[in-house]
Amino acid sequence: VSQSRYLMDLFQNPLNSTSTLFEVKELVDVHLQLLKRTKFPDQYKSTLAKIHQAQKDSLQQFNSQIATTTLLDITLRKGGYSLLMCRHYIDLPLSNVMDQCWYQLGGIIQFTNDLYDIYKDVHEGIYTYPNTSTNFEDLKSSFEQLTNTWKTTIDTLPFSKSQKVKLLIQLSIIPAFGYIALDNLSKLQDQKGVLPKFSEVLRKDLIIDMEKTKNRFKLIRHAYHIAKSN
Repeated sequence: VSQSRYLMDLFQNPLNSTSTLFEVKELVDVHLQLLKRTKFPDQYKSTLAKIHQAQKDSLQQFNSQIATTTLLDITLRKGGYSLLMCRHYIDLPLSNVMDQCWYQLGGIIQFTNDLYDIYKDVHEGIYTYPNTSTNFEDLKSSFEQLTNTWKTTIDTLPFSKSQKVKLLIQLSIIPAFGYIALDNLSKLQDQKGVLPKFSEVLRKDLIIDMEKTKNRFKLIRHAYHIAKSN
């Protein structure tokens, strides 16, 4: 908690920092540079505060009693606001529909990271939406719903139809990684679709090697279907 308060104070009052640590000095410098460069400092500060809150809330992921709805909410906010911060790195106009697109894609990225990190997270005592899931179809449905919501945000963007189609094709590779992980998990379910206790699953059965040619072909196939189904 003290570290969390320290970070928040650091971002709210960066000029008051007296730390001599290189990492802290660099963090403050980057923060101040972004504040100077962004055309929307209030939105930048708001997004930063939401990232900080999501990280604070993620401490709940060490609690075995955490609700699945809470896990999903933390997952989406951690990824969503982190990616949304990227809009301040590049010169983009202020747009709520564009922000929603960034946010939803960030949620997909965090969800996907959790799918790939099941083995590591389980053995580090971190509870995530994927590693606490007991039913494969429910897990897959949650990811599909998130992907479809993101695709809907692309449809609302103020661009031409051809531009939106091109954007979807270029970005479809991102959720495709999630579907690769789901393909792997589908092999672990029993006849009723129940997933095993991940703490009892061997590492080799949860780790996905994207260097393998077959996985790269699967990635392209999934990306194609994501873009085509729009």
